Amino acid sequence: MSNYNFKLLFNIFLFTFLNQLTITFAYNLPDMGSTANTSLSYKDERLLGEYVYLDAQKELPIISNDLIEDYIQTLGNKLLNNSNKHYDSFHFFLVDSQDVNAFAMPGGFVGVNRGLITFAQNESELAAVLAHEITHVNQRHIARSFESQKQMQLPMLAGIIAGALLSAYSPQAGSSIMMGSMAASSQSAINYTRSYEEEADRIGMSVLAKSGYSPYSMGKVFRKLERNSYNDKGNFLKYLSTHPMSETRATEATIRADEIAINKNKTAYFELTNSVDNINNLNFSLIKSLLTTDSINDLKESKITENKSAYAQDITQFTIANDLLKNQEYVKANKILRNLRLKYPNNYIINSYYAKSFNKQPEMALDILNNQLKLTPNNIALQLQYSQIAFNNNKLQLAVDTLKNITKNHIDYPPKINLLLAQCYDKLNQKWQANLAYSDYSIQRGDITGAIMQLKATAKFDKLTSYQSKILNYRIKDLEAKYKDRTSQMQELI
Repeated sequence: MSNYNFKLLFNIFLFTFLNQLTITFAYNLPDMGSTANTSLSYKDERLLGEYVYLDAQKELPIISNDLIEDYIQTLGNKLLNNSNKHYDSFHFFLVDSQDVNAFAMPGGFVGVNRGLITFAQNESELAAVLAHEITHVNQRHIARSFESQKQMQLPMLAGIIAGALLSAYSPQAGSSIMMGSMAASSQSAINYTRSYEEEADRIGMSVLAKSGYSPYSMGKVFRKLERNSYNDKGNFLKYLSTHPMSETRATEATIRADEIAINKNKTAYFELTNSVDNINNLNFSLIKSLLTTDSINDLKESKITENKSAYAQDITQFTIANDLLKNQEYVKANKILRNLRLKYPNNYIINSYYAKSFNKQPEMALDILNNQLKLTPNNIALQLQYSQIAFNNNKLQLAVDTLKNITKNHIDYPPKINLLLAQCYDKLNQKWQANLAYSDYSIQRGDITGAIMQLKATAKFDKLTSYQSKILNYRIKDLEAKYKDRTSQMQELI
C-alpha cells in the first residue's frame, strides 16, 4: 500500500471512527483521573483533533460566511464559559448538510450541520445541542472510548476501517459493513455508549441553565427528533443513529429541567427564553434565515398568504433583502434594510447587511460598521467586513490596524484574517511583514512546512535589519522544532 493510500485510509477511518465515539453517553460524574489521562493526554487529544479537523476541511462542505461563523463561535464560547472546559479555545464550524446533526471531534472541535440550525425553533434549542457536544469533549468521552476499545478484536476493527473507506464512495454499502462489524461488539460497549449520552444530557443541561438558557430545551429537541424520526428525506435519522435515543430520554430530560428550574426559582423565565418571538432570539432567527433555500418569490408569497406575527414578517423581509443583495439589487435591498434598521437600530447582523447595500458608497458602509463596532467592538465578522471594504478602497493602513486588533485580542480567529493582512502589506510594499502574515496563514491552515519555506525565503531578502533577521531565525527554529514534535507525536498516535 502506498503512503498516500495509507494516509487516505487512516484519515477516513479516523474521522469516521472518532465521530462515532464522540457522540457516544455513568449517570454519576466520572473520576476524570488515570484511565483517560494515561490513554490519551490533553495534548495528544488536541493534536489529534487538529489533524482530523484540518483534513476534514478538504472533504466536508464547510460553510464560509463570516457572520454565521462568528454567531456559532460566540454561542459556543458563551456555553464554554459556564462549563468545565479543558482547552483555551474550542473551534465551532458549520457544515453545509441538511442532515439534522452535530458532532464533536477530539480536543474541542465541534461541527454543526446547517440542518440542525434550520430544525431548531430558537437559540435555546440550538444551545441545548451545543452544550451536549461540549460536554462530550469536556468529559473526555473520546479518551475514555479509546481506553474502552483496548479489547477490540482485529476483525471488528478491520471491518470498521473497510466500512469507513467504502463509505467515502458508497455510504449505504459502507454503513452495512460497519454495522455488521459493530454488531460483533459486546452489549457492554453499547451500554457504555448510552451512559455517555446520559452524562452529556445531564451535565449539558446544567451548562445550558448556567448560560441563561431554558433547560427544558433539551427535552423539547428530543421530542421533536422522535416525532420526525421517520422523515421522508431521512435527515433526522442521522442524529438518532449517532446519538442513541432511549424511550425515556426526553422524559428524563424534562424531569431534570424541572429540578433545575425549581432550584433556581426560574420556571417562568426559562419558559420565556423558549419563545420564538423573544427579542433574545432575533440573532438566531436572522442567522437561520441566511441558511434558507427559499426563492424571493416563495418568500414574498409566504409573506402575503400566511398570518405571520410582525416579528416573523421582519425575518422574512430580511431574508428577501439578503436574496436581493445576492442578485446585486442593492437599491431594493437598501430600502428593506433601512426600515428594519429603524426597528432594530443596534442589531449587528442587520447593520452588517445594511452596510453591504451601500455597494457604491464605501464611506457610508464604513460609517455604519464603525458605529456598530462601538457597540460590539469584539465582533470579528464586522471587523473583517470593515477591513475588506477599507482594503478594496485603498485605505490600507486602516485595514491593517483593524486586522491587527483582531489578532491581538482573540485566540481563535479565521485564517482569512492573516491572508487579508498579508495582502494589505503587499499593497503597502512591506514585503517582510507580508511574508510573516502569509506564514501565519499557512500555520493556521496546518501547512507548517509551507510556513517554514515562506520564512526561509524571507530571510534571503536584501536590506533586512538585524532585528528582522533575528525574528525570522527565531520563528524558523521554533516552527521546525514544533513540526518535529508534532510529527513524532502523530506517529506515536497512529
